[in-house]
Amino acid sequence: ILDSHDRSAKHSLFLASLQIQAKPVPIGASPCAAASWTADSRKIVFVQPLAESSTELGTLVSLNVRNADGSLIGKFDKPSPLAFVGTHNSIDIHCLNDGRVLFNSAAAQLPATSAELKGTEVLFTVKPGDQVVRKIIPLTASDASFPPITVSTGETWAALGTGDHIRVVNIATGAEEQIQLDPVFHPSWKNDDE
Repeated sequence: ILDSHDRSAKHSLFLASLQIQAKPVPIGASPCAAASWTADSRKIVFVQPLAESSTELGTLVSLNVRNADGSLIGKFDKPSPLAFVGTHNSIDIHCLNDGRVLFNSAAAQLPATSAELKGTEVLFTVKPGDQVVRKIIPLTASDASFPPITVSTGETWAALGTGDHIRVVNIATGAEEQIQLDPVFHPSWKNDDE
């Protein structure tokens, strides 16, 4: 998945293959560069803007781009909506093996002003087909360096932020641990609990 953006910070997502020497295929416009492949590598989950000029509200969508044999679909169908999201801050998206999508978003109640969207970031999951968004944990001002979200190998834990302040959150329960580190680093996982 390639991201291209112009000076106005509007992003366009493209699908490119290293195996096929072809021009990248446009996927669509997005207010942010975040995108993730589903576990079966047939769909891409990303954010579409609610309107052409919208940079603060979008729709988290799933787009089928590959056939069962792995070949690209000739013409993409309309993406399936998963959840409306606030895109004021950067969004990170992770498709988990069980089909859920882990993402962050502003959690303001609509209607809302631009100012009301700021500082209300929350970590969520949604499972396509269920149409139920589950709040995991609110994000704090110390998570300002977030995203990225780093998900453990077994998809039990998510590490939020980089630097000397890391929050490790259980995706199922929302239970969290805080880790203070020196020197500054970006978290990675050895296995599901290390």
